[in-house]
Amino acid sequence: MNDPLQFNTADEMAQGAAGQLAIILNDALDTRGRAMLVLSGGSTPKRTYQYLAQKKLDWSRVTITLADDRWVKQPHAASNAKMLAETLFGGDAKHAQFIDLVTDDSTPEAALQTVAGRLNPWTDAYDAVVLGMGQDGHTASLFPRGYGMDIAMDMNNPLPVAAVTPNPLPHDAPFPRMTLTLARLLKSRHHMLLISGTEKHRVFEDAILHDDPARLPIAAFLHNTALTFQTYWTA
Repeated sequence: MNDPLQFNTADEMAQGAAGQLAIILNDALDTRGRAMLVLSGGSTPKRTYQYLAQKKLDWSRVTITLADDRWVKQPHAASNAKMLAETLFGGDAKHAQFIDLVTDDSTPEAALQTVAGRLNPWTDAYDAVVLGMGQDGHTASLFPRGYGMDIAMDMNNPLPVAAVTPNPLPHDAPFPRMTLTLARLLKSRHHMLLISGTEKHRVFEDAILHDDPARLPIAAFLHNTALTFQTYWTA
């Protein structure tokens, strides 16, 4: 893992992250003829996706999915897919293929095989995974004390996704989740963590000092020396 890149403003961070993602995707298209990008929801990456939408890429050869999503359908305000539709897919990236993690099933548990079937054709390493982090150290929907975390964190889990319910439920998004598993999120050529604010930076430093993914799930990424991992941070 490289030292965090610190930016003076959130806008500068977003531009820097979007520029690096465009480089990674273009390299994948030139090298392998296609690219796979995994994105996270939350408030921090929105601006990054707006800048990424302006990049000139052959988006028709790019596949995009989410690291996780709340079990709600668009146009629910809590939907990460809705956020992508309003940011990234507002530009030329609308030509990319999008793999939705949400189905018409009543629960994420009932949809595991369906969503796994959508993702399983992509057996290669992803080209980039963009992660966020909560103040409890969660990333994607890998929550400390979450229901289903034992399955989501199991490196031998044959499915690329798991159903997780945070415990306790966040008051601003009290929904069960569909998340990519730890094993699948780790299988990427590049990882990018976007964080903002002094409190999240404190949590980040705590996870650097204490390798305990059960307490701070982001530590599973920060302490994996096999990853090409870069943190972007702004106060």
